Amino acid sequence: MNKTDEQLLPLDELRAAWPLLSRAEKRAEFAAMSESHGQELFEILESVDQADVLLDLPSDRRGKYLSLLAPDDLTDVFQALEEGARRNVFRSLTPEAMAEVQKLAGYEEDEAGGLMTPDFAHVLPSMTVDEAIVALRLQLRERPETLRYVYVLEKDVRLVGIVSFRELFGARPGASVQSLMETEPVTVFEDTDQEDVASLMQARGLSALPVVDSAMRMKGIVTSDDMMEVIEEEATEDIHKLAAVAPADMEYTRAGVAFLWRRRVGWLMILLVTGLFTAKIMEHFEATLQTRVVLVFFVPLLMGAAGNTGTQSAMLIIRSLSTGELRARDWGRVVLKETFVGLLLGIVLAAVLALWGFFDPGGGTEVAVVLGVTMVIVVFMANLVGAVLPVVVQALRLDPAVVSAPLVTTLVDATGLIIYFTVARIILKI
Repeated sequence: MNKTDEQLLPLDELRAAWPLLSRAEKRAEFAAMSESHGQELFEILESVDQADVLLDLPSDRRGKYLSLLAPDDLTDVFQALEEGARRNVFRSLTPEAMAEVQKLAGYEEDEAGGLMTPDFAHVLPSMTVDEAIVALRLQLRERPETLRYVYVLEKDVRLVGIVSFRELFGARPGASVQSLMETEPVTVFEDTDQEDVASLMQARGLSALPVVDSAMRMKGIVTSDDMMEVIEEEATEDIHKLAAVAPADMEYTRAGVAFLWRRRVGWLMILLVTGLFTAKIMEHFEATLQTRVVLVFFVPLLMGAAGNTGTQSAMLIIRSLSTGELRARDWGRVVLKETFVGLLLGIVLAAVLALWGFFDPGGGTEVAVVLGVTMVIVVFMANLVGAVLPVVVQALRLDPAVVSAPLVTTLVDATGLIIYFTVARIILKI
């Protein structure tokens, strides 16, 4: 390691800081590294950053850096480049490797086919254990993504079984692969959504999952490393939706003001329009408010409690739906459970607010009753809405995270005000 390298940040810190650097600073940092240090950094960068590095490298060095990447990672870089730059950057690849990248790039990015790598260890069912081990040694030169699972394929690449590396080495030499293999491996199709793939891998505790076509022909494998990226991506997308921000396929540090504005203004406009209904409701009950001005002071407390309850409920259910713990068909169980939870929450909060209303200078017994009854109803209603809406959205084959916290809060505010003033009119005889 030369002196310049000693002054560089550790790789993990440099990777974390990389998005904050300008293009010129990145180029300077990379130029200051030794070849080995530069290759180490290149391998752990995001595909967008790898594409930028390749564009800045001299053409005679690009081939060495491209050779560090597995086919699925090469495909990610290929897709990150502008179409005009792809041919120039990838010209050092062999025609066979380029055809493989283009084939993988033909899949949607959020499908199993778009995540898989075609590099996997495989043997024939007719092989003996010794023959299989020799074949695997030869395949090591091709750097298979994982050797934990060895896939058993017929000559037409149809997947017929799976055997662990440990089982092969622990078996007697003359045993056949067919006698050792599991004949019903867990598989996914090429067009399986990435979220379903991640859920399946988590549920089964798998580190790799074979991808097949409709005829069970093996296409590749999706690994746990790929799924970690998917889980992070899906979680980020859900967080954006829950905050009423349109999901963005760009890191915040890369995004410009106009890009961020476009991602946020749409939802804010929708919420503003729905919020106008709340204002109109207040206007409609103006006479009620003038009769008992004290009612106005409790509006934020009631709406805040209802909104927070609805948000809590929605977040819990969306989380359970995203992990596969709940299904749309479980709506009856959700309604039953949340009915009791909502009532208990409402009663506890109502007792506190009613006590406050009773001792308030402008309050009294009647105001306390209005506040208590309203709190029970709006908290119960908000809890049920927050729990049921995501399940309904899931049943409609939409993303339950679309039922974002601000949207639930806005809906609960409008209906909560109607309930509040209606209860006040009945009890106070206004």
